[in-house]
Amino acid sequence: MMKKNTFRLLLPFLCIWFLPAWSLAQDDVCKEKALDKVKGEYNLWFNCRTEQVVAARMSRSVAARISQRNLINQSETPSGASSSSSLVDTSSAADLIGVGINLAGLTSNSSEMKATSMSATVSAYAFKAAAAGRDSLDPGFYEANRDWRKLSFTLGYEYPEGMEGDPTARAAIFGFKYLPLNKRDASHPDNQKHILKVSNAVQAAARANNRIARRVQGYLFNLMQSAGLLAADKTVRDLVSQLGDQKTWQGTIYPLIGAKELIEIDDIISEDATAATVLKETAIRAAEDIRKADQISFQYLTKQRRANMPDEHKFEGIVDLGLSGRGNFTLNAAFQYVDNKMSEDVKGGSFAAAVQYQLTRDQLEGAMPWLLTVSSDGTWMTKTAPAYKAQVKLTIPIADGIDLPISFTAANRTEFIKEADVRGKIGFTFDVARIAERFKAGLFGKK
Repeated sequence: MMKKNTFRLLLPFLCIWFLPAWSLAQDDVCKEKALDKVKGEYNLWFNCRTEQVVAARMSRSVAARISQRNLINQSETPSGASSSSSLVDTSSAADLIGVGINLAGLTSNSSEMKATSMSATVSAYAFKAAAAGRDSLDPGFYEANRDWRKLSFTLGYEYPEGMEGDPTARAAIFGFKYLPLNKRDASHPDNQKHILKVSNAVQAAARANNRIARRVQGYLFNLMQSAGLLAADKTVRDLVSQLGDQKTWQGTIYPLIGAKELIEIDDIISEDATAATVLKETAIRAAEDIRKADQISFQYLTKQRRANMPDEHKFEGIVDLGLSGRGNFTLNAAFQYVDNKMSEDVKGGSFAAAVQYQLTRDQLEGAMPWLLTVSSDGTWMTKTAPAYKAQVKLTIPIADGIDLPISFTAANRTEFIKEADVRGKIGFTFDVARIAERFKAGLFGKK
């Protein structure tokens, strides 16, 4: 049974949908072909316009959320950083700012916790929004400037193992990533069929809410007339104005709602409650379909060191392909060049592949799903024996926008020792867009 306090919170919400629409006689009157039927009556016309605007805005909001919660948006330090918790780079970056920090390097020979690297990635879209003085999370602005999200810049640093904190050994990381093919952006033209399904579900939910509100208000109208609190010549319109008055609601209407009335009101709500469930499921399915689309990007990354220490350059192509169900496949192919200032330069290539699987389903709100990633990497450089690595990584969501990646990597050799090595790495990643969206929604405090 619904408690009185719960109903007290619910009814005003229902009335928001009801106020412009209580006299709507048929659910399909707002369809585009029937708009001429409502021109002569303000209430019907106003409700139809409201429904269309809400549906369009809600669809843009859902599309923005799907894009912002792309499960392959990379906030971790690039794989080119030797202390990164990831062997593989993904094709897209965070929409605004992504920060990755590696807090530990646990090896088979050492259990000492070491802070070894950090990187921050900023999208061109973040600069565009700042220059325009616009809210970067506004769905309309977000959709209109999707091409600006294709370019991102990375800045960071890393220390060699065992030399953390030594400024003479620190390498500065610079790079950029460009995403020419981004079909996982919900605003991409290829995804309009998915967003249209969401838009239709939004309109169906709006009509269902209108029906619920009309019927609940009609029920309260009959209840008040039976109690002699409304004259016979009064209409439901008169009740609308009374519901907006807090004293009347608390002192006159609410006391009439007992256990029997709550059950009957619950029954009214339950009859049309399915539309809200369908809307959420439709949005989730749209996200899952969009995430199976292809993405291709290109990345350049360099590590610059002081004095006569070697500098490194990496040119990389990245492909992401959606798998059936909750899976994703990533492939990296790179050319690498080491500028040795005191000896002959070293060059070669590398290939890496990863399969990512969602252990839990994304609900498009709250923390991201748990992710399990299995990856491997091979590097072939001149004057150096080939290096092979395999990794298992678990990404644990702590809060929306904050994740904890834990990885275990096995290698046939490292840059420092010619023997097999097993190491565990722990870090934190921060996606500023998702964190900001949570604050904007008031979910970390008062609304």
